[in-house]
Amino acid sequence: MTDTSSSRTAKVVTTLCTGGLLGAAIGFAANFMSVQESVCGIGGHGVSDFCGRFGIGGRPTREERVDWAARPLGDCDALRGHVAAYPTGAYRSEAADLLAAREESVTVQWTPEVRTLPLSMPGYDVTDTRETAQQETRERVIALARQQCEGFAITTRFRLRGTRTQLFEWDCETRSDGVACAWQGQAVCDLNVRVEKTVETCG
Repeated sequence: MTDTSSSRTAKVVTTLCTGGLLGAAIGFAANFMSVQESVCGIGGHGVSDFCGRFGIGGRPTREERVDWAARPLGDCDALRGHVAAYPTGAYRSEAADLLAAREESVTVQWTPEVRTLPLSMPGYDVTDTRETAQQETRERVIALARQQCEGFAITTRFRLRGTRTQLFEWDCETRSDGVACAWQGQAVCDLNVRVEKTVETCG
């Protein structure tokens, strides 16, 4: 009975000692890490870069620090690029938090664009001269081109800035009672096109 009791007591003492040493070791390690972080956090970039170079104190390397500081603030793509370049870096947790809290907004931009439409005008008017016939046909062409281009502005996607015409050819015919000129070409519509863009903002 005495030997058994002594053996149990020895095991308990051994367990306590082992546990105590393990706890002490953990406590020492934690304190050591805290000391590392404190030391590496003082003295400016020189000390921090030195610690980061050897992976101590949770400090970034010089390259990582410079890349982090140079990123455009609020740029989510820049954050993703930084995490891809330094997946185990010192800023990975902060970058993850900023990406998780990102906000999206929609911006509207108006982009200049030119659209063309085929256009033709028969020679309705018969006048004494070719010049007069062309002038009267041209006036009808301009009015028709404006009407055709205004069709874009019916929707909210387009804004009409102006209308032009582009001549391909005149077809003038001399008749017994005068001259009639037909017009072949296209309407040129100067537009602004609505473009919606989703913008991400991270911090």
